[in-house]
Amino acid sequence: VAVQTSQNSCPDGEGTVAIVVVQPLFLLNYLDLEMCASIGNYNLETLDPDAVVANGIWTDQLGMVINPLIALDFSGIQHYTFSANVGNECGSNELDVDVEVFSVVDAGPDASAVYCFTDTAVPLVDLLPASASGGGIWTYNNQSFTSASLDPAMHTSGQYIYSLPDNGPCPADFATLSVVVQQGIDYEAGENIELCASGGSVQIGQPPLPNTSYQWSPTTNLSNANSSFPIVSIPSNITSDMIINYHVVVSDGVCQTEDDLQFIVHPLPIVDIGDLYEICEGESVSVSSNALGAYAWSPSFLFENNNAQSQTFSPIQDVNISLAITDGYGCTSSDNAQVILHPNPIIIFNPDALASCSPLEVLYAVDSASLNAEIILWNIPGVGNFNGSSFQTTLYTPGQYDLTLHVASSFGCIATMVFSSLMEVYESPVAQFRSVPEEITTLNPIAKFRNASVGAIAYHWNFGGLGTSNAFEPVFEFPNSDPANFTICLNVINEFGCTDSTCVVLHLDNEYIFYAPNAITPNQDGVNDFFSPLMLGFDESTYTLEIFDRWGNLVFFTKEYGKPWTGNLSGGEYFVQNDVYVWQVQVKDKELADYRTFRGTLTVFR
Repeated sequence: VAVQTSQNSCPDGEGTVAIVVVQPLFLLNYLDLEMCASIGNYNLETLDPDAVVANGIWTDQLGMVINPLIALDFSGIQHYTFSANVGNECGSNELDVDVEVFSVVDAGPDASAVYCFTDTAVPLVDLLPASASGGGIWTYNNQSFTSASLDPAMHTSGQYIYSLPDNGPCPADFATLSVVVQQGIDYEAGENIELCASGGSVQIGQPPLPNTSYQWSPTTNLSNANSSFPIVSIPSNITSDMIINYHVVVSDGVCQTEDDLQFIVHPLPIVDIGDLYEICEGESVSVSSNALGAYAWSPSFLFENNNAQSQTFSPIQDVNISLAITDGYGCTSSDNAQVILHPNPIIIFNPDALASCSPLEVLYAVDSASLNAEIILWNIPGVGNFNGSSFQTTLYTPGQYDLTLHVASSFGCIATMVFSSLMEVYESPVAQFRSVPEEITTLNPIAKFRNASVGAIAYHWNFGGLGTSNAFEPVFEFPNSDPANFTICLNVINEFGCTDSTCVVLHLDNEYIFYAPNAITPNQDGVNDFFSPLMLGFDESTYTLEIFDRWGNLVFFTKEYGKPWTGNLSGGEYFVQNDVYVWQVQVKDKELADYRTFRGTLTVFR
C-alpha cells in the first residue's frame, strides 16, 4: 500500500496494488477544521467515508448525539466525536474533530453621501456603521485617510474606501463610501429696490437653477413665493412708505443659501388741484396744493412763476391746467383741472330820467338785444327789488332815487349798472286849515278859515258845494235852517304843479229856542191877539199843542206848527172866558230824535 498524506482537509490519497490489506476505519483519529461562518452549515460526514451515520453516531462535546449537519452559527471551537459501531483490528473506531468557526469579514454595504461644503463634519462611523468595529483602514485615492470624520468644508468629492483584512478562512472585505461635496448655490435675491408707488411691477431674484427650490417670505405683493424670479406688484395708492424686507431660502436638496432684499416703495405726492373751475370773464382762479416737493405748473404762460406753490391767474379763454410735484425721493405725481370761462351778461339799457309830483309812475325795461341776461334784478334803494326784463312801480315819497340794475347769466356771472338820481319825486305841498270857530251853530253860521298849508303858492276852497274861493283865508256864511255837516275842501298847488288837498267836516250845531207868551188879549186889535209858541232846533212835523182850562178840559189842540190859538173854543164858535189856562207842547229834537215837553200857563184877558 502506498499512501500519500493529505496536506489539507482533503482525504489522503492512496493507491492499491495487488496486495490486499485491511485498512483502519480512520486514517487520522483527530481532525482540526477551520470554517468561515459564511458557509452556514457543514456536514461532518464529508470528513471521512466511514464517518457516516450508518457506521456509527456523532456526538457533541457534551456527549449528546447530534445530526452530522451542523450550523456554523457559533464562534470559536466546538468539539465533535464520531463513534463507529463496528470493531476494527487496525486503528481506533473513534474520530475526534475540532471545528473552529471564524466570523465573516464584513466591511458593510457600500454607501453614498451628498453634502454641501457648508455642512458640518460627519463621523465616518455614521456614514459606514460597519467601520465602528475597527480593525480596518480608510483610504482615499489609494492614500491612507486617517481622519475619523468627513468635513465637507475640507474634503472633496470622491470614493473613500474602508478595508478589512481576512480572518482565517474568511476572505478580506472592503466597502466604498461615495461622497459628493457640492460647492453651494450661486443665487442672489438682487440689489435692494427703492422706487415710487406708480403701479406696475418689478422682477426680483434671478433665473432658476436646475433642481432647485425657492421660498420667499413674506409673500406680500409677490406673484409666486416659490419662484426664483418672482414679480413684485408696485402699489399705487399708499399714503406712507411701504418697506418689505424679503428673505429667500434657496435649496437644491443638499445645499441651501439665503439672501435678503429690501423693497421700499415711496408714496406719490398727493396732488389735488380740483377738477373744474367755472368763472366769469374778468375773474381770477386761485389754486394751490399742500404737497411737499418741486412744483411745475403748466401751461407756463399762464403763471408768473410756474414753480410757485400757489397760483392766481385770470384766463381769457377756457383752459386746462396741470400741476406736477416731484418729492425728495424723485417721485412725481400730477393732477389736472379744467377752467371754463363763462361770458358776462351784456346789458343794453339807456334809461331816461323821470321826474314828477307824487306819485311818480316808473316803467323801465332792458333792450331785448341784451345778451346772457338770464336773471334781471332791479333795485331802488329804500323802495325794493323787482325781477324781470322790465319793471313798473309807483314812487310816492318825495326825493331823488337811484336805480341799480343787476343782471346774471345762467351760470351766475353778474353785470351791474348804477344810475344815480335817475328818478325824482317832487315835494308836494301840504294842505292844512282849521275853521274859527271849530263848530258853527244855527244862531251863528259864519266861519273863518285859518290856512296852515305848507309849500303852496295857490289855493282853492270849496265850501261843501255852497260856494268857492281862491283867497288865502276866506270867510263863509252857511245856511242855518237845520243842523248840518258841511265838507270844506282846500286844494293847494306848488311851483312844480304838485297839488294836495284836504277836507274838514264843519258841523252846524243846533241851538234850541222855545218861546211862548204868558198872556194874550184876543180883541183883534193886532196886539197879542193869539197864542203861538216860537221854536228853533225842533222837528216841526212832530209838533203838538194842547191847551186846558183849570178843570182839565181840553179847549184847543193842534199838530200844525204855527197855527195860533185866538182864545176860541170848539172851532171858533165860542170864546173862552178870561181866565188862566195851562198849555203843553210836545216836539222832537232835530238831532237827537228825543221828544221834549214844554208846559206853561196862559192868561186870557179881553
